[in-house]
Amino acid sequence: MLAWELEPNRGAKPMIGVPLHPSFPYLHIAVISSILQTMRQFPGMPLTVSRQFEVSQAREEIAHAFLKSDCTHLLMIDSDIVMRPDTLPKMLAVDAPVVVAKYAEKGKMEASYHCYHHSQVPFRRDEKVEVRPGERRELKDIDPMLFGLGCVLVKREVFEKLEEPYFKFTITSEEEEDDYWKISEDFFFALKCHHAGFRPVFCDDIEVLHLATVGIKPGKLEGIEWV
Repeated sequence: MLAWELEPNRGAKPMIGVPLHPSFPYLHIAVISSILQTMRQFPGMPLTVSRQFEVSQAREEIAHAFLKSDCTHLLMIDSDIVMRPDTLPKMLAVDAPVVVAKYAEKGKMEASYHCYHHSQVPFRRDEKVEVRPGERRELKDIDPMLFGLGCVLVKREVFEKLEEPYFKFTITSEEEEDDYWKISEDFFFALKCHHAGFRPVFCDDIEVLHLATVGIKPGKLEGIEWV
């Protein structure tokens, strides 16, 4: 990266947070290696790994640890995401409240954004809302863009503005009578960001590896096949 691109990184104090999936509470060596490589670029950067009964609880614990620290940014990555050496510096250089990296979704081989319009959520019963490029309206009048949390950088100000819980799996919740809020814990966070006025920035030039989809090629020393 060029020197001017790294300028916004000065003064930034990021934290990495990794929620472990209850059914597979492990980290692949490739994931660990990418995390350690990133941490070397930011001496003293804390790492929080959480294992709870639900992923939403693990994410919540990570958010609380972040707010108790003096860190400025929280990099949330899933336990099967492998970062490139320049992933975090490039995300910091975007200098936006919410920065979303690109990776292949489960079941797909081609990298894309794990994001959907809210009207595409299965439990929403009204018709899909068509929003023209660049068009913005408020709250339920717009079709919010929801994003997954495979690799997302969030500024401290976002969590400070949102009310708890930040993450909640409400798809099967009987407490939620409104279909609008019947979503997964990552989309729940994205929707709360939207209502708080934070719009995600999707970066086509920041791509990470999703092991669950792309996988590790056997018999290859480097071990990683990028999409």
